[in-house]
Amino acid sequence: MYIYYVKDFDKNIEKEIKICWEQRNKNLKASFNQGLQILLKSEQANYKKGIAGACKILGYCYWRFSDYTQALSYSLRSIQLYKFLEDKVGEADALNNLGAVYMFQKDHNNRLKCNLECLKIRQEIGQTEEIAGSFNNIGETYLEMGDIENAIIWLNKAIEYKDASPINYSWANFNLGKIYLLDKKTDKAIYSFKKALEISIIINYEVLIIESYLELAKVYTDSKRIENAKNYANKALNLAKKIGSKEYLSQAYYTLSKIYEIKKSFKEALNTFKKYHKIHALLFNEKKAEEIKDINYQYELNKLSEEAKNEREKSHDLKLAYDKIEAQNNLIEIKNKEFIDSVNYAKQIQKAFLAERQTLENKGFESFLIFKPKDIVSGDFYWSGQFAQYIYVVVGDCTGHGVPGGFLTMLGIAYLNEIVSLSTLPSPSEILTILREKIIKDISRNSTQRDGMDISI
Repeated sequence: MYIYYVKDFDKNIEKEIKICWEQRNKNLKASFNQGLQILLKSEQANYKKGIAGACKILGYCYWRFSDYTQALSYSLRSIQLYKFLEDKVGEADALNNLGAVYMFQKDHNNRLKCNLECLKIRQEIGQTEEIAGSFNNIGETYLEMGDIENAIIWLNKAIEYKDASPINYSWANFNLGKIYLLDKKTDKAIYSFKKALEISIIINYEVLIIESYLELAKVYTDSKRIENAKNYANKALNLAKKIGSKEYLSQAYYTLSKIYEIKKSFKEALNTFKKYHKIHALLFNEKKAEEIKDINYQYELNKLSEEAKNEREKSHDLKLAYDKIEAQNNLIEIKNKEFIDSVNYAKQIQKAFLAERQTLENKGFESFLIFKPKDIVSGDFYWSGQFAQYIYVVVGDCTGHGVPGGFLTMLGIAYLNEIVSLSTLPSPSEILTILREKIIKDISRNSTQRDGMDISI
């Protein structure tokens, strides 16, 4: 690695980081692009403080882009470096990023740990303006956990805190609006959301503007004020496209599909729902891929903290720590690929089973087929066959989805082939009776779960 310094390199990089971090709320994409440039320059110069700052920026941006794998990776790397550098301000910001990623993954316990640790650091170093932000984040976490009492306590702390910034004040009002919704106090909820929106527009805070649009669209949809709902939903959609957030795009399309359905504009409702489903499925699969890795990130965070401390005592070089993490990540990627490859192979086997059944097409019946698995392998199946003068058509929905559901679909097809081959023109009720007996005998009897399928013949 080449190590070089130009005059005032570190001061210039730190100035760039400060500007880039501050503009993330107003122009997310510009902040992301500048963060990439800062990371490149800092890595070329082996300037660890610059690398830490760039990783913090990129961790935040990837979180807002709904790319949670990258957000976790960059946030953990920035925390490790800040711990090594003993930079408490940077560590608190990076912990805040990490907690936000846990929020979207619905991992409330780990998010609360990050929130509380972040608050502790900010109180220790006297970071007064950001303390209100931690109050709000803790309140929001309790809200997501269903602990409304604690949520109200912490959100009021944020609102009443004398040094609260406009951003933190508006977030606290926004989250109180959610609580009013739970209490079915619609007018108070709208007031709180509009208050958060008003402040966000003044300071040009894109993320909270779009969150407020979405919540107002949902409230107006539920109260059948459709034109207001459509107006806010479209504003949310346009801003989501601008900042490139899959999560917000998904929410905006879903809300619009409900609005069109209420208006009885069924074609528009179907088109927007398809767009929602496509993005939602993408987010779901990304989340599943992350779960497959089976990493306890809180454990990794604690381990990185200890490693940074030990490395600081031995030397000021993180190369060994990086190599260990890289080796672990490579192993995880290999295991993940092996798993995905095996599931894709199972998909091909299932596809072969389903593709054999083309009786309706061969007999000239006008028909169509929609088969869209939720995961790579489906828990649904179809089957048809001709025996004497009769054609049997079957649609089945097995318990579970993915690989477990896929196994049951192939068993269902195999059982149907066996039943009709051994019987003389069985009726649909006879097929179902025999099928039920076979599933109870071969599967459910040896399982603690209620395995089976919903089926129509």
